[in-house]
Amino acid sequence: MVIALCTVLCGGQYASDMALFAREKEAFLRQFLKLKNGLPSHDTFSRVFRLLDPEQFRACFQKFMGAFFASCQSNELGVIAIDGKVLRRSFDKASGKSPLHMVSAWGCEQRLVLAQIATDAKSNEIAAVPKLLKMLTLKGTIVQY
Repeated sequence: MVIALCTVLCGGQYASDMALFAREKEAFLRQFLKLKNGLPSHDTFSRVFRLLDPEQFRACFQKFMGAFFASCQSNELGVIAIDGKVLRRSFDKASGKSPLHMVSAWGCEQRLVLAQIATDAKSNEIAAVPKLLKMLTLKGTIVQY
């Protein structure tokens, strides 16, 4: 998962990108990963992501990011910008599914997304903002929408 995260942070999207990243950055990765069975292949990444429960992964990742953020900052977040986006190429014409709408809380000083929530396609993003803000500790924070 660490290799997958690093790959995505560097702009990769697919299992093949993750395997390539691992090969190209093996020396870097071995500084903090044991990799006793060698580098994972694109098939391994693909299998792992097919087996993940998306909701459970979201909850775990959100908890991880919360802990990461807490270790980097004091209790004050500074300025948080709230923004809604429609994710490109997330629609499915064949099944009639509309694109995915997301509302994000961007930590301006931390330069990372602090929380994110999907909205109903037929709803507007304003309805999702209170749920999004409940995910954050807002002491000493300016929320910009």
